[in-house]
Amino acid sequence: MGLISVPTDSFAAIGARMGQAVMRRMANAVATVQGVPDLAVHFSEHPSREVVGGVLAQTHAVMVTMLAADMPAATDQGSPVQIGAHAWVVATQPELDARTGLVSFALEVA
Repeated sequence: MGLISVPTDSFAAIGARMGQAVMRRMANAVATVQGVPDLAVHFSEHPSREVVGGVLAQTHAVMVTMLAADMPAATDQGSPVQIGAHAWVVATQPELDARTGLVSFALEVA
């Protein structure tokens, strides 16, 4: 009995569909990124710790996760993001999870 040949593209397509399903379920905000409105995002805030000048400081991390396919192509560090009445800028280089098609990045107040 021979092995079944499955194109690797199939796994990528499955991962992308799973990423879309996850994003639909976990989206809790609508954002405007680089002027593109009505993008579904997951917005999260949580305490964080950073060492600044040799001193441990308590900070507040704000993260956004969204579908990479929805993210405007030129989105980079410093790009404007509007969520509700709050203006933000992208604080870190967006990181793509190639398995799910989701991209995450930190925000800071504009």
